[in-house]
Amino acid sequence: MAGGIPGGPVGYGYPTGMPARKSSSGCLIWGLVGCGALVILLVLFMIFAAYRFSKNSGFQRMMSNAMSAPQCAQRLVYVREALDSYRKDHKGAYPASLSALVPHYLNDDSYLSCQGGETSAFVYTPPKSDSPADTPVASYSFGESQFMATTRGQVSQTTIVRLLKDGRVVSDQINRTTFYQAGEGGRTRGRGSADNENQ
Repeated sequence: MAGGIPGGPVGYGYPTGMPARKSSSGCLIWGLVGCGALVILLVLFMIFAAYRFSKNSGFQRMMSNAMSAPQCAQRLVYVREALDSYRKDHKGAYPASLSALVPHYLNDDSYLSCQGGETSAFVYTPPKSDSPADTPVASYSFGESQFMATTRGQVSQTTIVRLLKDGRVVSDQINRTTFYQAGEGGRTRGRGSADNENQ
């Protein structure tokens, strides 16, 4: 009988005016389950990769340098203020060395280094009058941290904190990929042709 329910008794049909029931499809549900599983696997992979990466000594050193950079920059702010005061008293001339700022412009020489010691002393270069505004006056380099090896070569990063001539205190990160490295006996080993330095 037309309009009857398949498999039902003959003559038994849908009530007049009601649409026929559509069978529910599980495609949408299975699609959502599949996407959810993929997202969970991706999150687990990222957590595992972050854990392995965080155990890398070079990465730990790079993070330590990044956290130390703001404190180092604050010391350079004090150096900048002391230099400004010195120059006002000396007709715009820069001192021959930063030690000339102590004790009249800075309380002690601990301000003349990034971490308060001789091994972390700022490199000071008095700029010339015609030097560009972004010429470094005082700076400190945290050294190179090798944190990743790729198929192209070894990747490292150097953090440098600088006081510029125009008074800005900046932090620069230099990423370097080493393609070739000289081995014992002067033999070259590596995968590429040169060092790639980006600033």
